[in-house]
Amino acid sequence: AALRSAYEHYLTQTQAYVSWLRPTHPPPASAEAGSAVSSVSKPQQALNWLETELPTLITIVRCCAEHAELRDIAAEFVLPLGNYLPPRGNWTALAEIADLALSASAAGDDQRGQARALTALALIDQHVGDLPGAQQRLGEALRIRRAIGDVAAQATTLDHLGLVDWHIGQPQIAV
Repeated sequence: AALRSAYEHYLTQTQAYVSWLRPTHPPPASAEAGSAVSSVSKPQQALNWLETELPTLITIVRCCAEHAELRDIAAEFVLPLGNYLPPRGNWTALAEIADLALSASAAGDDQRGQARALTALALIDQHVGDLPGAQQRLGEALRIRRAIGDVAAQATTLDHLGLVDWHIGQPQIAV
């Protein structure tokens, strides 16, 4: 229980700091009032925390992926770090986190987590020019999101898939 609490605290802090840097991604409702995040007054402070804690965050994701009772937390780190790492060119860290989260989610039968990890991996595929790989992963993520009825995530996945289809030269499919 202590590990879960500590890891969830790091997750909440990560979500809040990323939302501070990228206001279009609001913090979770569970953001802790009075936490260190509430004292941030400059984007540089949020950036410093995220850069300093990134090795710790990756270690937390690894640990969560290895322990059945913590697997659900691993996938939760994908969204905030997926919003934070790519603009900084840190695709390697995102790949490691998404791979760990995909394995953990598959082992725990967490379909939402699997779809989230697949989407992050597809964005990496797109970045490195593996458009068919991105298309395949996004198609799989979309199937999962349709099966679980996550309409908002379906829209996001379709947006990503449309961009990949357009880059492949299939604008009619993209539309």
